[in-house]
This record gives sequence, structure tokens and C-alpha cells, in this order.
Amino acid sequence: MKPSPRLKQYLHEVAQKLRHHECERARGNLAVLESIEHTPDASLLRKWGWISTFVGAIFAFFVMPLAITIFQPFVSGPIDNLLWAVAKVSMALALLMLGASIYFTLGLSE
Repeated sequence: MKPSPRLKQYLHEVAQKLRHHECERARGNLAVLESIEHTPDASLLRKWGWISTFVGAIFAFFVMPLAITIFQPFVSGPIDNLLWAVAKVSMALALLMLGASIYFTLGLSE
């Protein structure tokens, strides 16, 4: 399945922002800057998609529930329910990011 032209344009803009971010981080290192310049957009999207998926999943599935469980005796019931709802939404977003990363890996061709 080929992505639509609007999706391609959006992905290109996101890749340009990621490329700019990586160039800022590699300030002064010419070898890294040259490799970033020659990296295709699809590879850049894959890399950052998987990084954000793993970081987001660790935060959503481990850090947030652990923190809520630790602080549960100190907060009231409605606040506790709200915190668990936020944790569940972040878990759903982490799963959506996993789906997007799988799409970037399998669906986009170089």
C-alpha cells in the first residue's frame, strides 16, 4: 500500500525536523553531519519511531504504574482514578506509536 501524497509530504517535513535536530546534536562533527545528510527520510523516521516507541513504552507501562502504585496511599480516590486513566491513555498512545513504527519499518520503501 502506497502512502498518499499528503502523507508523504507530512513525513518529509517530519524527517526534515528530525534531521535538523540531529544536526544540532552533532554540531562540529563533520563525519556525523555528512552521514546525517545522506540518510534517507525513511531511515530517519524508522530510527526515531523505534526510539520514541521504546522510551514511551517504558514510561507508560513501567514508570507511570509504579509511581501511581507508590503514591496511591497518599492521594484520594478520584485523583487516583484520574491518574490511572492518564496512564491507560499513555499506554494506548505507546501502542499506537508501536503500530506507526512497524508501518515505518515495513510499509515505507527507500
